[in-house]
Amino acid sequence: MIRLFCVLMLCAGMARGDILVMGDSVLAWNGSQSVGDVVAARTGQRVVKGARSGARIVQPNPLLRAAGLEIPRQYKRGSWDWVILNGGANDLSGSCRCARCDAELNTLLTSDGRNGAIAQIVGQLRAMGAKVLIVGYYGPSGRGGGMDACREELAELDARAGRLAARDPGVRFVETGQVMTDPSLYDPDNVHPSPSGSAAIGALIVDALR
Repeated sequence: MIRLFCVLMLCAGMARGDILVMGDSVLAWNGSQSVGDVVAARTGQRVVKGARSGARIVQPNPLLRAAGLEIPRQYKRGSWDWVILNGGANDLSGSCRCARCDAELNTLLTSDGRNGAIAQIVGQLRAMGAKVLIVGYYGPSGRGGGMDACREELAELDARAGRLAARDPGVRFVETGQVMTDPSLYDPDNVHPSPSGSAAIGALIVDALR
């Protein structure tokens, strides 16, 4: 976990903005129509987009870490009002293939939400003065998709993230499943959000930021 501390506190570049987005493809998808762009348009605030497709919370490959595919390395030093954060799906699908994932889940976040890599990231962001909004994962589209096997593991990760958020008024958690309710909100790959899906998730986030 020391490496995560280094990344957040010492290794990040500088950026200007009110809101920083860190995470994986759920937040990065759809280019200029991504979740971060929706948040910027709806709030009028400056949003810096750091999320990258394929990013993990804990990236074991040093080359991929250096390429920004470890979520803590997406941090940019600045006076952030909010950090919008997600992650964990690529860890679960890549490390344990969403089967017998208890150890990987605990590496990400323990069942009480108090320990693990996600808890450490959130704690460091809070210590630097940012409020944190954790974006949960939605369920499958019902039409098949590469992450369908991870449904139970992602639901458990979301439950743990909710417990983490409940302990700190400066941390909030949003359940994206409450808005991803129609197949049209999914990309044709049935994993990622369509532009309409990103818009729905972005609107949900904006409501939670208020």
